[in-house]
Amino acid sequence: MQRISARFTRIVRIWNANTGQQRSSPIGSGSVLAVAFAPDGSWLATGDSDNAVRIWDATTGQQRMRLTGHSDWVDAVAIAPDGTWLATGGRDNLVQTWDATTGENVWN
Repeated sequence: MQRISARFTRIVRIWNANTGQQRSSPIGSGSVLAVAFAPDGSWLATGDSDNAVRIWDATTGQQRMRLTGHSDWVDAVAIAPDGTWLATGGRDNLVQTWDATTGENVWN
């Protein structure tokens, strides 16, 4: 089982909930306002104060994609149960839907 901690200080940490050990190197991005784990645990998405959504590899901590389309802070992220798409909400009062594989904005 995994747990996530995020702070408004540009750091996301992934923890093994059973051992209490940090699973990957800290993940950096804009100031993190929202975070969600993919159902299979292989990646996560963050919503940031720089108006971007980032998809990260949960094992290596490497950024896979940076998604842009919001014009204000992204403070909500949700991932579909099958992990194929994600929805984000921002302070621009928009909800955007993204293909998790390609990063394409599929509906806004």
